[in-house]
Amino acid sequence: MRRFLALLLVSLTLAGGCLSRVLPRRGQPPAAPQAPPPSPAPGPQATDATPELEGGPEDGGRPHEDPAKPPPGVFLSGDKRYRLAALTFDDGPDRTFTPRILDVLRAQRVPATFFLVGTRARANPDVVRRIVREGHEVGSHSYQHVNLARVTPAAVDWQLRQGDRVLRGISGRPVRVFRPPYGEVTPDVTRTARALGYKVVLWNVDSLDWKRGTTAEMVVANVAPRARPGAIILHHSAGGKGEDLTNTVQALPVIVSSLRRQGYRFVTVSQMLATGRPVPGQW
Repeated sequence: MRRFLALLLVSLTLAGGCLSRVLPRRGQPPAAPQAPPPSPAPGPQATDATPELEGGPEDGGRPHEDPAKPPPGVFLSGDKRYRLAALTFDDGPDRTFTPRILDVLRAQRVPATFFLVGTRARANPDVVRRIVREGHEVGSHSYQHVNLARVTPAAVDWQLRQGDRVLRGISGRPVRVFRPPYGEVTPDVTRTARALGYKVVLWNVDSLDWKRGTTAEMVVANVAPRARPGAIILHHSAGGKGEDLTNTVQALPVIVSSLRRQGYRFVTVSQMLATGRPVPGQW
């Protein structure tokens, strides 16, 4: 019995010591939980791992500021009888500028056409799905954004087919319009694209947002006074390494307001080319 009582006393003493380390003493508040160390601020690569453009950024990669005279069957604009305008955005999607442009378009209730690069769509499928979900059109801008005028016909065919496969797989919709990178189009490019069921689309108003040093005010001046009925307006929703498209994000609300005051309605490229009129019930 004495041995049993001694063991019980030792056990109670040890238990009391453990509880004193876990429970606060009477009258004392419990200790605050230790905060985890702060996470490092995300750098550009941590927030946007979008692949680079295979042919290089627009500024430095585009051979001509304006596209050369295109072959027959390439669209530069829509029907000039109607005050319609199509906003188009090349080189996306990314996670830096494309979502901000989508925010502006949603706030302004404006549809647009996004000519997407296959490798970038594959890296950012959720952004592609958002583009579709918010009522915009997805067009192809090739798979890797190479200058198609400088590659073989077989390479052109591969770039278009692979890009189409990726965009259809992510968006769940057919892709009907194609814009060649840098606006460089040849008869071979046109024939291949049309054989795949595409309409080949360039532009007749260039915002020049891709040129270094272009401010938001310059983007507005490059677009608002120059738009004409049937305008297809070129912007970019992503760029190459070091390119900053804040100018387009800031200019878009001003451009939309200006064109609306001039009586324009906004449509996607396919809507413009198919009917010349806005599709009823769209925006």
